[in-house]
Amino acid sequence: MAVNRSLATRDEPLAPVLTHWSPFREIERMRREMDALFNSLLDFPAVLPGLGQWLSTPAETMQPRIEYKENENDVQLFAAVPGLSEKELNVTVTGDLISISGEKREEKKAEEGKEEAASSFHRSYQGTFRLPPYVEAKQAKAKYRNGILEIIIPKKSEAKAKPIKIEVEEG
Repeated sequence: MAVNRSLATRDEPLAPVLTHWSPFREIERMRREMDALFNSLLDFPAVLPGLGQWLSTPAETMQPRIEYKENENDVQLFAAVPGLSEKELNVTVTGDLISISGEKREEKKAEEGKEEAASSFHRSYQGTFRLPPYVEAKQAKAKYRNGILEIIIPKKSEAKAKPIKIEVEEG
């Protein structure tokens, strides 16, 4: 039996006609609209060199989007951390917490005629998540490929589902 849960936020399904008003839902809607506005600005040709990169560079650390999957043998975490290499990632387990962090900085200088242009790039991720109590955190393994960090943590032997046959008596 496989269990799939997402620890990251998802868009809510279509709501019925009458719904409970939530200020957080409104804030999320406004955030999506602002993201769409800035993304549409980035589609136009840049009027100023580096404007698109400046608008798309985050001012603070982003939390990686996490998918959580569980099967009878292990727990799997998939973290989206694009733009980094495996050497720029740091995964640590402290007690029942797993932390994922990574950072990439690039600076480029280009000389065009008499003018000198410089651009910089910075991307960082930081996220800490609580692990279930039935995993062997010391035996965790991680792989990074195509912007996705996969962490596999085996379950403790007593946590693995084992069918138990129960005899049925007549009467």
